[in-house]
Amino acid sequence: MFNKLINTTKKRMAFLILLFLILLLPIPCIWLYFNFTNNTTILHNNPKNITVIPITAKINSRIIEINVDDGTKIKKGMILARLDDSNLQSQLKKAQQNLLDAKADLQAAQTPHSPAEQNTLVTKVDESVTAAEKARADFDSASALYQKNLIDKAQLDTKQQELTTAQNKLTAAEQNYKHSTIGNRPEDITYYERKKNEAMNQVNSLYTQINDTVIRASSNGIVNIKNAQVGQQVHPDLTLFNIVVFKEI
Repeated sequence: MFNKLINTTKKRMAFLILLFLILLLPIPCIWLYFNFTNNTTILHNNPKNITVIPITAKINSRIIEINVDDGTKIKKGMILARLDDSNLQSQLKKAQQNLLDAKADLQAAQTPHSPAEQNTLVTKVDESVTAAEKARADFDSASALYQKNLIDKAQLDTKQQELTTAQNKLTAAEQNYKHSTIGNRPEDITYYERKKNEAMNQVNSLYTQINDTVIRASSNGIVNIKNAQVGQQVHPDLTLFNIVVFKEI
């Protein structure tokens, strides 16, 4: 009987302890919730804990793509927008060709041709001129016949291709002769080295500008203000987005 009473008392004590713990458990949870919320509110409302980073354009161009809006959460390096780079790509192709020409001129200045080699190149130019003139005459005749429906389009296209090939060969022959006339004097080499460096700098500058057409986030944060829209013309230092960065606790 006595043992039974002790067991009953133990069960009651265990039940009371369990009930006490159940009632007590929400207290630290509530404290943590309000403490975290309070700290977060203080953090976000305190200007000292907020940094606003403007994202600006670096070149003159037109916006062709926007990937964010007000309130968008972003990560560093994310592409926010793209600018039209078609004109820059066209300039880059020309600059790359100028660089190739400058390198060829420099090589020619460093490797002079003998008089016999120059005479051979002159003969090649003369032959190319004759071939180009004949190809032009053949194409003109074919065009006249085509207008009278005496030949078909395929025959005309063949003469057009022959003319293009002859003109390309003439251009190459003239370029080779030009290189043969460049001397190997120190001042010639210095001049063409400078031209090559100028062409290389132009290519590098265009690569940089093309890279600047991709607008990226400089930090993690939230887009607070979007001042950009597709089709808009932009210029250097124009702010496209404001990124709000919150200080981490």
